[in-house]
Amino acid sequence: MKFTLSKEVKIALLTIVSGTMLYTGFSFLKGRDAFSRTSFYHIYYTNVDGLTPGNPVYINGLSVGQVKDMVLDPEKENKVNVTIQLEGKMPLTDSTRAKLVDGSLLGGKAIVLELKPGSNVLEDGAVIPSYKEPSLTEALVAKAQPVMEGLDKTIHNVNTILDAENQKKISHILSNLEETTVELKEVVRINKINLAVTTQNLGKLSTSLVETEKQLKPILKDLDAFSDSLKDARIKATVEQANQAIAQLNEVVTKVNKGQGSLGKLINSDSLHTHLDKTVKDLDQVFIDIKARPKRYVHFSVFGKKDK
Repeated sequence: MKFTLSKEVKIALLTIVSGTMLYTGFSFLKGRDAFSRTSFYHIYYTNVDGLTPGNPVYINGLSVGQVKDMVLDPEKENKVNVTIQLEGKMPLTDSTRAKLVDGSLLGGKAIVLELKPGSNVLEDGAVIPSYKEPSLTEALVAKAQPVMEGLDKTIHNVNTILDAENQKKISHILSNLEETTVELKEVVRINKINLAVTTQNLGKLSTSLVETEKQLKPILKDLDAFSDSLKDARIKATVEQANQAIAQLNEVVTKVNKGQGSLGKLINSDSLHTHLDKTVKDLDQVFIDIKARPKRYVHFSVFGKKDK
């Protein structure tokens, strides 16, 4: 008995094979294994900040899946229930967290799964705890907020300073400054001629000083030469006088040593020493006699002078 397939069965088989090939090819073009295991997890965010289905899911910088669906959950205070689809078996534990980050500089979003050791493995369909990383715009706003507050205070202070009364004072000051500038210009214009004459006189005086310096140089040179010669003459005269005095002193000393003159005889004569010694001895005898017999030399009388 010959086995034959009906036309309808052939069409059904062709449809199944074509669909399988189409799904396999589409998965291959998307970089996924068509026969790998797919798992789904849920993440709740208060604000997804531009996250859309199809945005990538990363683990350690490697794309492991994508955002499958997003819906509001009234039972979770209208938080956004984000369903992610992961390709292959992922070692997710109860310590895994899902961080919402900026995917690119153009503002795209992505989810980064941070794997940490945990006590339990998450089952398919489990909820992954979430947190949101501040975006670049939020970081810039946070940095700029103190600056804006300071600028606001500065503008307020400037507005306070520039009130109606202070504006009048500033206007008055500027008016006085303008008048002072005009007067200063007039003073400069009036004294411009005097300044030119003074400058011209200074130039003439400078020229005259140069000429005077030229004339003074020979005179100063002669004065230096005269001063030097005067110094030499004085020194020579002093030296000559000193030499003469020394020579005279030597002559006197020579005469004294030779016994010439009164001083020489006085120093070199032995008779003078002998006479002086004898005189001292005679005086000594006289003093001794006066001490022994004073009445012989001095007489005192109450009633008048008596003869010896």
